[in-house]
Amino acid sequence: MSEIIDIAKLLKSQGPLFLVLIGILYGSYKQVWVWGFQLKKAEEKSAKWESMALQLAGVAEASVNIVKRREEEK
Repeated sequence: MSEIIDIAKLLKSQGPLFLVLIGILYGSYKQVWVWGFQLKKAEEKSAKWESMALQLAGVAEASVNIVKRREEEK
């Protein structure tokens, strides 16, 4: 119990900036706070998957059009 009191006194003496820093570090640990490099990496992955999906959608659309044309020719 005295450890908790010691920690509370330490936090009180350090001021609000220290509490914000602890909150940011804890949020980063729990993956609530995202750092800039993590965000850029996630955006790059998202853009990569989006472009792949759009390419595959184009291929699928072309395939459907080919089948429709063959059906119309018959």
